[in-house]
Amino acid sequence: MHDDLENFLKQATRIQDQMKKTNNKLVQQEVTGVAGGGMIKITMNGRHDVLRVDISDELMDDREILEDMVAGAINDAVRKVDKVNEAAIEDLAVGMPSFDFLK
Repeated sequence: MHDDLENFLKQATRIQDQMKKTNNKLVQQEVTGVAGGGMIKITMNGRHDVLRVDISDELMDDREILEDMVAGAINDAVRKVDKVNEAAIEDLAVGMPSFDFLK
């Protein structure tokens, strides 16, 4: 039982290290949300921080359309970031050990 607990603690430490590495990768990853056929582009990182906003000059004269498209691009970027984050967590979970002795 002592060996099981020791192995559990070692594996938990490894998992924690893997989670930190995964989180660091996600923060550095950039995802771009698009609206209006590419007239608006919002680039975010894995923490949902907006890094860049690119707006076509064609949209500068119509504030209402511009606002709608910015919201759409942000929502698109958020969905993409969430997908990337979910995939990374799933990949991490695949490598997690089973601790049957705890049951």
